[in-house]
This record gives sequence, C-alpha cells and structure tokens, in this order.
Amino acid sequence: GVVSELLRCSLVPDNDEEGTFITDVWRYCSNALQSDEAHTSGLRDFLLMILLHTMSAKENSKNSSPFPPGAMFDLWASVAGNLTTKLAVEFCLRLEDCLAALFDEMDGQRTWAVYQRVCSLTPQVFVNLCMNTLLKRVESGDDNGSTLLPSMLEYDCSNFSCLSTLFASIDADARMLKLWDCGDLDLVAAAFVLQTHKQKGASTIIATEPFPQVASIIGRRFLAIFSQKDQVSDKRMTSGVILDVLEVLCSNQFILPEMQQSILEVFGHLENGSKVLAINHEIQMMNLAISVESSLESQGSNTSLLLSEAFARCCKVLPKHIKKMLRTKQGAESLLVESLALTFSSLIENCHSFDENSSHVIDSCIIACLKYGIMDSSELASCSAFGGCLKVVRMLMVKSHSPESTVVLGSLAPSQVHAMVVSHSSFQCALSSSSQSFTTRPLISEDDGSEYCNELTQQLELIRLLLCTTSLDANNVKVESETLVTILSVYNASTNTVDRLLRRLMFLYDQSGSCKEEIMMNDLRWGPMTTNHNPKNIDQTNNASEESWEWFVDAIEMDRVRSTLSQFPVTDTLEPTPYNSIECAKDSNDEIRKVEQLGSSADSDDETVDDSSMSETGSSVTPQAKTRALISSLNAGNDLWRGAGDDLRYSPGFILPLILATIEAYLPCEKMNSTEHPENDDEVDPDEEVVHKNEEEIAQCQAFAGVCRRVCDRGGIALAIASLSSRCPSMRKVAVSICALFLKALQMQESHGMKSWRERPQLEMIMSSIQRGLAVRRAIQMQRYDAQEGIEFGGTTSAAHKYNIPMLPAVSAVFLAKVLLILSISRDDMYGQMNRYFLRLTDYHGAFQDCFGLPAFLSLYCSSSDDPSRCRTERNCALLTLKDGAVDEFCYRIISQHHVPELIMSSFDSLIDNPESKSELYLTIDVIETLLQSGGTRASDHLIKRQGLLSWLHGIVSWRKVSSIFPYVALRCRFLKLITTAVDSYRCTKHASDDGDVDALAFYEKAPLANAVIRICLDGADTTENKGDSSHESQATLLENTCHALWAIYLADEGSEIATTSQGSTTLHDVTSLLKKSVCHVEMFKKVLASMCDLPLVTDDNDLPSAKLFCELALGFILEMRMQVLPATILLSLKRVNELMKLYPCLGDDATIMLQVMKCRHMAVMVGGIQVWNRFLPYLANVA
Repeated sequence: GVVSELLRCSLVPDNDEEGTFITDVWRYCSNALQSDEAHTSGLRDFLLMILLHTMSAKENSKNSSPFPPGAMFDLWASVAGNLTTKLAVEFCLRLEDCLAALFDEMDGQRTWAVYQRVCSLTPQVFVNLCMNTLLKRVESGDDNGSTLLPSMLEYDCSNFSCLSTLFASIDADARMLKLWDCGDLDLVAAAFVLQTHKQKGASTIIATEPFPQVASIIGRRFLAIFSQKDQVSDKRMTSGVILDVLEVLCSNQFILPEMQQSILEVFGHLENGSKVLAINHEIQMMNLAISVESSLESQGSNTSLLLSEAFARCCKVLPKHIKKMLRTKQGAESLLVESLALTFSSLIENCHSFDENSSHVIDSCIIACLKYGIMDSSELASCSAFGGCLKVVRMLMVKSHSPESTVVLGSLAPSQVHAMVVSHSSFQCALSSSSQSFTTRPLISEDDGSEYCNELTQQLELIRLLLCTTSLDANNVKVESETLVTILSVYNASTNTVDRLLRRLMFLYDQSGSCKEEIMMNDLRWGPMTTNHNPKNIDQTNNASEESWEWFVDAIEMDRVRSTLSQFPVTDTLEPTPYNSIECAKDSNDEIRKVEQLGSSADSDDETVDDSSMSETGSSVTPQAKTRALISSLNAGNDLWRGAGDDLRYSPGFILPLILATIEAYLPCEKMNSTEHPENDDEVDPDEEVVHKNEEEIAQCQAFAGVCRRVCDRGGIALAIASLSSRCPSMRKVAVSICALFLKALQMQESHGMKSWRERPQLEMIMSSIQRGLAVRRAIQMQRYDAQEGIEFGGTTSAAHKYNIPMLPAVSAVFLAKVLLILSISRDDMYGQMNRYFLRLTDYHGAFQDCFGLPAFLSLYCSSSDDPSRCRTERNCALLTLKDGAVDEFCYRIISQHHVPELIMSSFDSLIDNPESKSELYLTIDVIETLLQSGGTRASDHLIKRQGLLSWLHGIVSWRKVSSIFPYVALRCRFLKLITTAVDSYRCTKHASDDGDVDALAFYEKAPLANAVIRICLDGADTTENKGDSSHESQATLLENTCHALWAIYLADEGSEIATTSQGSTTLHDVTSLLKKSVCHVEMFKKVLASMCDLPLVTDDNDLPSAKLFCELALGFILEMRMQVLPATILLSLKRVNELMKLYPCLGDDATIMLQVMKCRHMAVMVGGIQVWNRFLPYLANVA
C-alpha cells in the first residue's frame, strides 16, 4: 500500500509549481508512520528516510507550500516518544528545529495550531518529550542546542509551572543533572526566568512555593558561568542574557549570598584583562551591582565594596568611550556614552564608600570629562553625551565637597575644576550652544519643584557645573574679565532657563568677589553689545557719567517689553533665587529659606490688603494655606513662558536696576531738586515759580528730562509699573523709585518747556494717580496692621512688613503699564478711552484706587458706544488686557470675584453668530485658556466644578454645524487647545483631590467631549469654507490638536473606578475616518487608537465596512509596533475588536482579520490579557 501510494503520488508533471507532490508524499508518509501498519523497524526506517528527503526537498523548493503545523507537531510527538534508531533521532531533531522556527517567525495561525496541540498534550508531557530529544541531541553530538522549548516559553509560559518542579528536583534525576551540568538546560532556564518576569499572565509562577528554590539553583548556575570566562559560548549563552537573568532575579528579591563576591570577581577579571566584555554588558553589570546593593540595603543587610569597584571601573571606561565617540562620530557610540553617564550618576548617588587608592583614576576621569565634554558638539546629532559628562563632574564635586560630604573623591578642588572649565579652548562655543537633547532617556532626573532638570544639554550642564563649583569654593574661584565678557555675550537678559542660570552665576561671582575687577553695573552689557566693550579698558571713575548709559537706552526693545507685559514674570527676584539642586554650599539653603520666608510673609500680607468685597471668598483660605501655595508656585516656576516661540521676556530683576541707574546717572544735583514741587504740584503753577538756575543746571535738568522721556518711549517705565506686581518686596521698592524719579522729571520746569513732549501731561496724570493710589493703599495697610495690634494677616509678627510697598495683582499693574504705553501715543485707538478713565478719577486728588480690582474692564467689555466697530475695539482691548494680566491664582481670585468668567462665557454664543467678531472669538478662547493655565487649582475648581466649563465646551458644538461656528482651521485648533487645557486641568485637580468623593472618580463628560472633538476635526475639514487656510500644514496641525485633545480625555478617565453610563454619540464611521487620517503618524495613531477604543460608539447595519477597516487598522498597528504600544492600548483594542465581532459575526469569517487575531496572541500574553484574547476562541474554531 505504501509503495502504490508513492507511485500514485509520483504521477505528476515535472513542473510541480505548487509543490503538491512533496506535500502529498509528506502527508501520506506521516500518516502511515503514526498508524499501526508501521510496526516493523524496516518500514518505519523507510518512511523516516522518505520524510527526511521530503523535508530537504521542501527547503530547496521556492514555491512549495508549508507542511501543516498541527500534523508536524503530531508527528514530532509520535517520533519523540520512541527514539530507538539513529534515523529516528535525526528526523526528530530536524523536525523539532522546523517547529522552533515557526515560533521564531511568530506566524500567528501556525504557532496557534502548534500551541493548541501542546495544550492538548499537556505541558508536562511536552516538557518530557523535549527533555528526551535534548538527551539524544547531546548524545549525537549536535551542538546547535534545542530551541523548541525556549521558543514555546517565549510564546506563552503561563502554563509551564511544571518547570519549577523540574528545576527544583533536578538533583534527583541523573539524566537532568547531566544536562544541567553540561549547560544544555541553560537556554531553557534563561527563557523560563525572563518570560515569567515579562509576561504578566505568568507572574503567578513566581509566587509558587518551589520558585525561590528554582531561583537559587538557576542563579548559582548563571553566576558560575559568568564568573568563568571559558564557560560562556555563543552556543549556549551570551553575557547579555546571563546579566538579564541575574537582574530579573535581583528585581524579584532573589539575591544569593555569593552574588556580591561573584560580581566582584568579574570586576577583578576585567581589571587584570583576563575577561573582556562589550561595553553594553559592562553597563549591565554596573546596573546589576547597583540593584544588588540597593536590595540588600533595603533588607538591612551589610553592603560590600561592590559599588566601589563598579565606580572605579566606570571611571576608567568612560574616558575611553568618550574618545571613541569623538573619533567615530557615530550615534550608537553617543548613546553608549549617555548610558555610561547615567550609570555613573547612579553609582555616585548610591555609593557610600570608595577606594582610597583610586584618587588618580577619579582625577583622570574628571579631566577627561572636562576636556571632551566641552568640545564642539555641532557634528553630533545629540549633545546629551557631552552634557552627561559634565553632569558626572558636577555630581563628583557635590559628593566630595558639599557640607554634608563624608568622602573625598579625587584631589581636584572645585576652584580647580572651575579654572579648567573657563580656560578650555571651546568654552565660549559650548556656552553659546543651545541645541536640545534628542535622547529618549534623560540623564537628569527631575528634581522636586525644579524646572531645570527636565532636559540635558551641553550648555545647561556647563552652566550648572560653573554654578556648583562657584558655590562650593567661592573664596578660591577666580574669574578673569574675559570670562565675564564671554558669559555676558551669551546672556540675553531674559527669563528663560539659560539666562536665569547665567544671572545667578554672575550674582555669585559678584557676591564672592571672584572677579579680579569689580563688576560695575555699566559693564553688564549683554548679548552682541559685549563685542565692542571690554571692562578692563573702561575708566571705572566714569561709569556714572551720562554718556556711559546711552548703550542701555538704545538696547531696550519695545517688542520684548510688550512680550514681558503679555505674561509678566511675577516670581522674578532682585537677587537671583538659589538653585537647591545645583548649589550645595551651606549658605544656599539659608538663602533659600530667607527668600521664601520674606516673599511668603510679604505676599500673604499684601493679599489680605484688599477690598472688602474680596473678603468673602478669601475667608475660607487660611494664611498657612496661602503661604504654602505661594511658596509652591514660587519654586515650581509658574511663570514659565506659555507663548509661541522662545522666551524673550526681560528679566525685571536684571533690567530694573539698570533703568534706575540710568535715570540716577542723569539726576541733577540735590540743591536743584529742592526747588521742585513733587508734593504740591497741584497747588503751585510751574510757570509762576521763580527758580534761579544757571545754564549748566538747566542743561542737566533738560538732560534728565530727556533721558526719562527716552526710557519711557522705550518701555522702561512700563516695566517698572508692571513690577509693582512682583512678589519680591525689593523689586517693588526699585520700581517705586523709578516711578518717583520719572514723576519728578515730568514735573520739572524744563519738562514743561519741552513742546515736543506733547504726551507729558497725560503721563504726569497717570504717574501722579499711581503715586497717590499706592499712598492710599499703604495707609490702609498700616491702619489694618495697627487695628490688629501689630499682628499681620500673613502670620508674621515683624513690624517691618507694615511698611512694605503693596503688591498689586498683575491684572492691575499690567493695565497701568499698558495705559502708559497707550497714552504715550496719541494716535492709539484706545487713547481717548484711557485718557477719560483717569480724568474721571476725583477721590484723593485723582488717586488710582482700583489697585485690587479689574480697572476699566467692565466699562470696556460692556461698551455703550454707538459705533459697532468701536465696541469691538474696546472689547478686544479689555480681553487682551485680561489675558496678559492673568498670571497666577492671586489674579484669578480677583477675576472670579468680578464674575468675569461667567460674563465672557455667556457672550460667546453671540460672538459665534456674528461673522464680524472672529477676532474677539479668538481672544475669548485665549482668555479662558490663560485663566486655566495660570489660575491653578482655584481656576480649575471654579471654572470646571462650579461653572461647568466642560459641559459648556461640548454644548457649543452639540447642536450647531461645526463649519459655521469655526470656519477657519486656525480657529478650530484654538478651540481644541482650549478643550485639551480644560481636561488637563480637570485631571490634575482630580488627582490632587483627597476628599474621597466617589463621584469625582467618574469622568461624565468623556463621551460628549470626545464626540465634539471628532466633529471639529472631521465636519467640513475638506471643504472650501476655510478660505485659503486649508493648507497641508494647517490640516496636519488640526489633526495634531485633535490627537492631543482625545488623548487628554482618555487620560482624564484612565483609572476611573466607575463606568459612566453616558450613551455614545460618536459613530463608527467617524472613528474609522479619524484613524485613516492619522495612519501616517505613528504617535498620533497610537493615541487616537487608545482614545477611540475607550469610547462608547453608535453603530448600525451599514457600518460593516467601517468595522472591518477598524479591525484591520487596530490589529495591524499592534502587530507592527508590538510592545512599543502601551499594554492598556493593546487590551482596549482587542476588546473593541471583539465587541465589533459580536455586532457583526461575519467578521469572524474574514481570514485576514482572524489571522491578525491569532498573531496578536503573543502580545496579549505579554501584557497579561490572555483572558481578553480568549474571547476570540469561538471565532477561531471555524479557522482552518
């Protein structure tokens, strides 16, 4: 029968393109081999020989179809149980390799078929068969090793708890002990340990009783392999896999007593050259040492010199690879250096004892890191490696020379390091380099309350190193004038991160007297202005002359002044605030506490000096809570730039002293000042006053008035007025001094005679009003202080704060600054309105009393003008002033008490229906977004919880046509950003809430908000209604903002313990359309997919094509990205696909989708979602 069947199969054409002949022969012989007919050894060997030839022919045939995987496994199981002949062993091992290759390819349908056979056979029997074949493989001298069992464990090891029993009792079985000693079970042991850790569904195996014993046996075996270099071979195990296994055991607290000593021996082998490891494996070993020591320390065990050895090894390895990185200029080497620097930083933090004989090694490492870390990094894609080297030096200095330090690392002092840095040939190039880091693993961990450790660049780390060394050894640090010029050439007098650090550095130089020449204010010429200025060549005696300050007046840029007023940095201080994470001198902590105490006490007092109408809301907030909130916001830097582009705002703490110095340089002599009338200007007519001045004195007065006018025209006086909202009391004193001198100039007789200064009367009016207003507020403040018997509202008892200059809210101070700019230009559209506002002030001789309110906002926003265009102009001015003035919670408290959010939200509907109010619509959206960003928890609670902002947002779109509401793509993007900001604010408030309210955990606005976002993106997006704004860039921006909004909504509901009962309003067609739009952008698609799978949808019978496309897109993306997709996204996608299959059962008959489902099983296992995947089993029963 066998021969006749073979003859029948051979009657085929010679050109067997489909390979059916080989497949038919293989199928028949395999069936015959498993039947009762193959009872004789001759027939059995004959069939095995034919099968071997068919397998060889199959491998050589390009067009042959694969053998059925289930039949292959059944044949392997049949032969593996009866390996009595050499031919049977050869065939079984050949067939086992073919089965293992199926799992390596992760062919979904074929691997699933094999895994089903394994489960039906039971994993215990399968393991026994694998052990039988492994024994025969060893006896036959096959060095390839068995990979079927490790491959099966990588696919799914959740059912292989029997391996724990096998390894635990390995000494009881002579055959297994032989395999174990020869290292033939190493791959199986490694796969078992690693996969039980990676696969969430298999984590229960770790909790079983025999696993600790198994971990001990496997750990000792791998430690023995790793410590002896001749035991490691590519045939069995690589160093990387060994270290992975040891690290997994350590992370699960399975640490052997001899692990420390074994790793120390490996470090010794590396040191004497008897063992060589790749650098990535050395980094792994160093991280393993950190994990071992940290685990033992947490358990209260004694630590060893393991970290000290790792530290010393890192000191030797890092310089070598920095040189290699610079020589090869390859991105891979740069990443290795970054990883080394990260590991080095961890070693410095965790190591508490060091080898005393390694001082020269540490010095060499520091010198190399300085030498190469400051070199030109423009030729590399990322400068993180250079920044990492500099950070290592900084951490070494802190570890060795901080006041709390108990060890000395190396012989280099901080002053020596500072000298080497500033004398480097590439110092100026590195200091001016502003390229950002593109690494995905930042080497700097975020410090609590610090904004300066979320990126790693060469420039930032260089400045931090200078700050650190200066603070540690201020008395010995010496700075040449050329160094100061270099720093000033990079400094831009702004509030960005780099300029804040540089300003602090220059302050430390001046405070410690590090500069050989005294730093004069006239020498602080920043940016390009330092090119033609050298402090050494300037006669210090002439620094106060009039001509020496012309440069500063010319340097003030009105655009930057307006940018500063658009978001005034109220937390900027006159003396730069210390950085606790960088400066480690003993005085730094005291200085920080001093600044916080002074700022919080003054600010708390100023906030309580308020109108009586504000007391109701403020009464529920304790002074201690206010102080904590203010200090927190001060440290967190809540005035970070929120506008577009770079932060070019002026630093008030730097600019204001220069403005004051400029004006004082031109101030006339005191004897002439006594003849003026700043206090009685309303009673004495300047034209009737008789003043005897010679020509020189008149010229000085005219020069003083002229420079004050120029400073005002440049925006300097506006900055001073806005600084009345600064939280720094000293800053407010400087601001008042500037305003007083400017008012003096306005009231001088020579100023009255300047006919070209036509705006002088209006400027004098506003400055006099501000002066009187501050006097009134200060009088009220002192009166309230006296009424409280010397105890201030802020909780401090120091009488000095009684006389503090009141801190105005930014909404008021910025309004006054903008009014000054408006009244300086008579052709300004708002000139008349603002002029009339101050002319109407009569109380206290025209004092500005609305210091703690919203001056002119209601009169402008509710304009009564008969001209519609005039009304729009005044409303836009009111909104713009409100947007620029809202910078913190203090401002929002005032805004909310005047019911402004309700007012602008209620007027939004009328703006939508008016096609001429689009500019106001933009501003309204921006105002609400700014209130949420700057108002903190107060704004979030008020707008979202009390005013129902989220419901209002989706209600605007719910019953209107999107293209009529938002005809422009830019307007849609603005509204989507507002939704994103609102949802993020809600999420932050929800996470910060500790009230235990169960309802607060449910995000009831999720479905309607998401539907509104999708409609904004899809409705009319491809029509011609955008009027020239439908460019590719605009559509891409719209899609990006849609993605951000949906992701924010998804995160806001993530972790909710209550399932919302809201019905879905988003159609499956819209969801699929949005996925198609974002399919070219991986990150966008990832976020959109997770968001869409978490939404309730509306489906009908016509959505079958959309359902099919959704399944193909979702499953295809998971298979392509694999474990780069978040586990929650994988589970949500599988759940949504299963739901669609229930709605449309015909999807279960689609071969493409079901093949994708089977391929996704491995991902489901890895993320612990096998129960979710098992829901597809009824549909897989019909798949062949």
